[in-house]
Amino acid sequence: MVYFRFMLVDLKSSLGLGYFGLGFDFGSDYERPGTYGVSHLIEHLISKKVNPMLSRMKRLGVEYDFYTSRDKVVASLTGLSRAVEEVAIEFRDRVVDGSLLWDVEEFENEKRTVLQEYENCFNEQLLGVVLNTLRRHYSYFNPIGLSEDVGKFSYEESIFLGRGFSLPSKVVTIGVDVPTVVSGESFKMKQPSHKFGKYEVRLEEVPTGKRVFVGLVRKERVSESKRARVEFLLSCLNDGIESPLNQEIRGKRGLSYFSGGFTSPISGGSVVTLFAMTGKREKSKLREVYREFFSGDLSRHLSRERFLDCYSSLMVEREKSEILPFTRGTEIMLGEDPYFGVVNFSYEDAIEMLTEEFSYDKFERIEY
Repeated sequence: MVYFRFMLVDLKSSLGLGYFGLGFDFGSDYERPGTYGVSHLIEHLISKKVNPMLSRMKRLGVEYDFYTSRDKVVASLTGLSRAVEEVAIEFRDRVVDGSLLWDVEEFENEKRTVLQEYENCFNEQLLGVVLNTLRRHYSYFNPIGLSEDVGKFSYEESIFLGRGFSLPSKVVTIGVDVPTVVSGESFKMKQPSHKFGKYEVRLEEVPTGKRVFVGLVRKERVSESKRARVEFLLSCLNDGIESPLNQEIRGKRGLSYFSGGFTSPISGGSVVTLFAMTGKREKSKLREVYREFFSGDLSRHLSRERFLDCYSSLMVEREKSEILPFTRGTEIMLGEDPYFGVVNFSYEDAIEMLTEEFSYDKFERIEY
């Protein structure tokens, strides 16, 4: 399918620090059964195109990054504006040049590297359980994919997909003056409509050790329009040693050193997960803390003072991002706005949404 869509985001900055990023429509949202993890492997291969530039970029103090999200493979540069400008055009041209591909040996070496990265994720108890949680409860593979799909991906298929990087769908420039002329044809893998729910997906073995993973995962996705506000409320409840949930788990009971929580973007919304690791003998106590905390009147956990503390902290981060706009490159590239709907969020709004989105019956208990 021939496809042409292009978005340019150009922000000015006089601080002398810059960001240049290219975004391509690949990622876990576009993958089908049999191709889970392929976008991540292609990202690794595409990054090899800029290897001849690494010495020069090191000398100029320019940092480069390639990464895969659910709907983008991104290639980016950060550094002094003048240094980024000096290398950005060559960087762009190398990334989109369809003739600068890899040979069979390079492909096989990089595939082994990606499979090692995959194994590392599931050799670590906490990360492995989180990834399996997304699979078990949302039937969702994040960009790490599935090992057998990556393993059977062929060199010929990689060349075909690699040529799809001839045209970025999004270019972000912050504090740099770089021509963004792009030309050519590209294609986008058709985005599937994931059917979320409990159907069987491949889970990986994770070391159990002496700890157990206890927490809650939301039964339904949070809509994109609510995500930033829900993430803010999650931080009010769980961010910092002084947070209400952390106090219940660690401060008052010593059940876990760390109380975690996150919203993870998936197709059509976000997953909300709360968790802590504890000893096997303590899991029933930790389970009860979660049940009691999210039952009844949740307004008891969010005082007006706590709300204002968290709100002010977030607005400071917003002000810092305006002073240092180059730090917002990743958010802009991925279309994320951590302040959407929060700027005008009142305490009363927060209490209402807390009741709607965080009551215990909205969650399912998880234990691994």
